[in-house]
Amino acid sequence: MAAVTLQWHCLERCRRWSSTDQSMLALTLWQLAHNLPLSVAVTCAVVAQLAKVFTHYHVAREWDWRRVLTSGGMPSSHAALVNGLVCAVGSQQGLGSDLFAVVAIFALVVMYDAQGVRLHAGRQAAVLNALVADLPVEHPASTRRAPGELPQSSLQLATNIGHTRSQVAAGAALGWLLGGALVIASGSSGAGGVGGEGGGASPVFRSSTP
Repeated sequence: MAAVTLQWHCLERCRRWSSTDQSMLALTLWQLAHNLPLSVAVTCAVVAQLAKVFTHYHVAREWDWRRVLTSGGMPSSHAALVNGLVCAVGSQQGLGSDLFAVVAIFALVVMYDAQGVRLHAGRQAAVLNALVADLPVEHPASTRRAPGELPQSSLQLATNIGHTRSQVAAGAALGWLLGGALVIASGSSGAGGVGGEGGGASPVFRSSTP
């Protein structure tokens, strides 16, 4: 009975879905799609993740498409994302704006964390995995099991979670180069003013003070 009542309420809510609600949803999706800093940052991150497949093949001579969904590796997608964001915000708001200062500091923190805290956390995880592997089978934290039993791989800690300086630098370069190209392309097509100034790209060196 409860399931029938819930289904009735769902059908009634769908019936009352007005054209105003649909218009608001369409407007929200349109604004997200035309948000230049958001689209530039996400595009840079996606391209960096795809590039990891090819850089891994260059080193290991094997295709591993799981790299698209994993952290670590060359280049850093986090660095590409935040630098693409910085590039887009700087082009729209100006290098003297408060928002540019916020995203620039944010980018520095993310890159420092990637090559510092996350890198050493991955190295510590590798050491812990080696220590746990030497534990006796009866130990609750042991990854080894008796003959015929499958090992509990869920107890293995992720080790490839950080980045080296070269990986962060490559991600930052990708973010600035690709981000700059996308910003220029949006300005040349007349879309550079979306979410800010109209009629082309905003002046980069516009100050936040009058």
